[in-house]
Amino acid sequence: MTIQLNGSPCHLASGTTIADAVARLTANTDGIAVARNGEIVRRHDWSSIALNDGDTLEVVTARQGG
Repeated sequence: MTIQLNGSPCHLASGTTIADAVARLTANTDGIAVARNGEIVRRHDWSSIALNDGDTLEVVTARQGG
């Protein structure tokens, strides 16, 4: 299946969860927020939500500064 991951096409196996997709980007999930199809997904739900072909996943990292 193909999803949009941070604005770029990403090919994933069927049944891939949000947690699996995030793990492709980073091993450290501290400060990470995820939106699937424009909806924020709570961290404890990442491993139970399978992605679907055509989904859009935005993964962002909180940064400190000013």
